[in-house]
Amino acid sequence: MDRIRLLKLLLLQENQIEQLEIADYFSSGFFFSNFWYEFATTFSFQPWHSLEEFKRYVLRFIQDAPVLDTQTCIRSTRFNQYESIVLPIQTWLLERGVVLQERCVVTAVELDAADGGKVGIGRLSVESPDGAWTVPVSPDDLVLLTLGSMTAEHANGSLDEPPRSVPGQGAASWRLWEQLARVSPEFGRPAMFNAAVERTKWVSFTATFTDPLFFRRIEEITRKRAGTEGPVTIKDSSWLISFGLPNQPHFLGQPADLTVFWGYGLRPDAVGDFVPKRMVDCSGREVLTELIRHLRLDADQEAILRAADCIPCLLPFITSQFMPRKAGDRPLVVPGCARNFALIGQYCEIPKDIVFTLEYSVRSAQLAVYQLLGLTKEPTRIYQGQRDPLVVWNTIRTAFR
Repeated sequence: MDRIRLLKLLLLQENQIEQLEIADYFSSGFFFSNFWYEFATTFSFQPWHSLEEFKRYVLRFIQDAPVLDTQTCIRSTRFNQYESIVLPIQTWLLERGVVLQERCVVTAVELDAADGGKVGIGRLSVESPDGAWTVPVSPDDLVLLTLGSMTAEHANGSLDEPPRSVPGQGAASWRLWEQLARVSPEFGRPAMFNAAVERTKWVSFTATFTDPLFFRRIEEITRKRAGTEGPVTIKDSSWLISFGLPNQPHFLGQPADLTVFWGYGLRPDAVGDFVPKRMVDCSGREVLTELIRHLRLDADQEAILRAADCIPCLLPFITSQFMPRKAGDRPLVVPGCARNFALIGQYCEIPKDIVFTLEYSVRSAQLAVYQLLGLTKEPTRIYQGQRDPLVVWNTIRTAFR
């Protein structure tokens, strides 16, 4: 029955399913299916997340349905994404005279009324460790504002200390959006995304090893070399742990005798199966111990822990962009009332596109620049696999096999 409902979902209009949770649409048994475990742990969905966004994801990756179980659709950069993507772009910009002001936050914007019912930004309030100041915005300047943040108020623990408790909604990126939202409904509703930390958080962790033992054991279990497959999920884990071994070295300048990997748990408030504590309350040593025990590497536990430095990280808003929404909760990239500014990032509205991707942020910036400058260029095309008859046929075969 859920197979049929899944296919029917793809035919529904978004205004028919807005504000619905995934759990509102499917039966309880759906959330114990192989498809759900594969889909949820690959993309970090929870049953209470947006059915509308779930549908967008299914359509966006419909071409990968036959291989979702093997994760052969996953492609990885040679090094980590910062050094493979962000750093080259940053270097390119600096070489062309772009000034990057680090460790600064925009705390407020001053809006000025303009002709034709438009409003423009006339001044920015900025804070940094060195003090606070204002930046005047001339009529010919353009401002791109990032509203909200998935990584706001993240907290790192250590090998022997857990992350600090879940904070509130005090991050500057959220306060800025809340300020704008009070001015006009065209600027969206941030409370739809940042008001339920218990539903938007998870714990990730990284581990650095001075001994390749752990990597050797995982490669023996999976029969795959590190960096050649997607995340591995431990379905029976009460924390629902997933982890992946990336290409090594993962960082530029990484010493040859070190290996690193990353993982996360989608149920951070659950008590561990071997460590009798909630994941949010665990140190890196305890998180890694839980993983080792699940992998049945008990005989190697002492050696693995002796060579490890595991850092847990609590991310209160990491899946906030997935929360149920309706039209207007996310502002347009260039709101109708905006004269000289645009809203970019993960919390603006781009029809048919999926959040939680670098691509979404890039496309929002493309839209902002093209629209504010009045260019006729279109943003990078969004792949529409559902328009390919072969893709649709393979998806139906996969759903009913």
